[in-house]
Amino acid sequence: MITISLGIKGLLLLIYIIIEITFIRYSKRWLILSLIPYIIMIRKVNKELPFGWKAYKTFYYFFYVYRKNGNYTVMVEAKSELIQGVTYHEFPYFNLSGRIIRDEVPDGLSSLVHYCERENSRYPDLVKSEIRDKKLKDLGI
Repeated sequence: MITISLGIKGLLLLIYIIIEITFIRYSKRWLILSLIPYIIMIRKVNKELPFGWKAYKTFYYFFYVYRKNGNYTVMVEAKSELIQGVTYHEFPYFNLSGRIIRDEVPDGLSSLVHYCERENSRYPDLVKSEIRDKKLKDLGI
């Protein structure tokens, strides 16, 4: 009888290998090779969004990343922190390094930013007062 003893590191490695095999089999992608570009892409999306908007449910949508024509795409949910109940979903394309691709015909990021700016323009007084309050708070007043 042979006894195989796995320590904590061995057990974690075994779990990681099982997860990688599952990802490769069902979604045709590696976990690590899509996680890192996804994190970079979400950071860039949050930088592009106008004041008061943020990408939400990022960990949930990571499992729905898929490859199309050699590029990755995933749904991004942007929610307004100022205006209650306003959300928007879009599919930006990004490459293996996390750079957002703007050459696609339905440019997801441009559409997302345009929608967010349009919603902010509906409530100009609210947005201006929040920007003013943020600047005063940054100054310590």
